[in-house]
Amino acid sequence: MAAKVHAENLRQQAHKLAKVKADAEEAAKAFEGVSLTIPVKVSPTGTIYGSVGAAQVHEALLAAGHNVDRKIVSVHESIKTPGKYTGIVRLHKEVAVEIPFEVIAENAEELAAERAARKAEEAAHQAALAAAKAAEEGEGEEAEAPAEEAPVEGEAPAAE
Repeated sequence: MAAKVHAENLRQQAHKLAKVKADAEEAAKAFEGVSLTIPVKVSPTGTIYGSVGAAQVHEALLAAGHNVDRKIVSVHESIKTPGKYTGIVRLHKEVAVEIPFEVIAENAEELAAERAARKAEEAAHQAALAAAKAAEEGEGEEAEAPAEEAPVEGEAPAAE
């Protein structure tokens, strides 16, 4: 009798597990075609202030209308630069969905203007250095020439 009950329990447990997996596979279909964009603040050097991780991907999923537990969302590495990445939503131990997302600079216009200003400033600085160097070389040649021609007081002129 106990063996019969045990067999029935195992059958019911297998049925429940199969149903849970089927439900997870059905939920995975809802993530097909989902692509997220996560805007972040970026420094002038192109690195993100802070980093993008599973919490930000979870927030983006919620904003896109996918109500998932934050514990099942993961990102393999801490993201420090804008670009395209992949997050994983583990709906079941055998069912995981890869979610592509792009990290973009929300202050891109400011960065472009800042980079252009920095390039212009650097070009002006280089031009000033080149002009100073050219002026220095020109003055140096003029200063050396008269020193060789003029005799020093108290010395006899050099014989040629």
